[in-house]
Amino acid sequence: MTQWPSHNPQPSEGINNPRRSALGEFAVLALGIAVGAALLAGLLALLAGWLAPYIPFSWEERATRAFASDSAADSEAETALRRLGNRLAADAELPEEIRPRFHLIESPMANAFATFGGHIVVTSELVRQVSSENALSMVVAHEIAHVAKRHPIATLTRTAVFQLVWTTVVGGGNADIAGITGRAGHVTGLSFNRDMERAADRAALATLHRHYGHARGANEFFKHMAERRDETEWQSFFASHPATQERIAAIDEATDGARERPLTPLPPALEDL
Repeated sequence: MTQWPSHNPQPSEGINNPRRSALGEFAVLALGIAVGAALLAGLLALLAGWLAPYIPFSWEERATRAFASDSAADSEAETALRRLGNRLAADAELPEEIRPRFHLIESPMANAFATFGGHIVVTSELVRQVSSENALSMVVAHEIAHVAKRHPIATLTRTAVFQLVWTTVVGGGNADIAGITGRAGHVTGLSFNRDMERAADRAALATLHRHYGHARGANEFFKHMAERRDETEWQSFFASHPATQERIAAIDEATDGARERPLTPLPPALEDL
């Protein structure tokens, strides 16, 4: 015969009120979401960086056609830079579909960068700070290497993935999502990682050896940067680039035995800057 309990059982203390505070539970949940989003973003970024070089270069060209500058209205200095860049590109052993485009802009900041669509920009101040074509060629060949290795599209794609995941996690309207690619484009060329920079340096030195038969003079611009390292305008540059002394040492090793090789003067139109 079943014996019924003599009284109603009492629930355990706190069964509906956990000992942890609601704020603590929320913090654990938020942390879990953040970690999950970070892992997802990292995985997608790695995948995007791996797939990006397989995107046809012609797609990049079409996407940036409005920025092309091949008209006869170009300055003599920009024309001279383009001729030098095309000669270096011919010696850089680029894939047939890769066609860099060269631009000279007036700026008080000595800089050069490669961006989406194969556009390579050199500032007038950088040209003023080098004393030979060889020194300028090292910088231009370095940017050509970035284009050849598809570093801009890889960087753009990874940045867009991170921003998309962030927008999805924290929320945002259509305008936020529509602006992701545009905002990502602003950092392209300014945030190549150090492995990309080292690879571009090695490829540039190989291009100079094919073009001039040596790499003498290639370290001039980098030595100038080392002298100005304490200046604020260089902080973002040094953040993503290999240590300047490391780069100078690598270039010096590549130029060993070429100390007596003649340097090529800058084209007159660039010298006049």
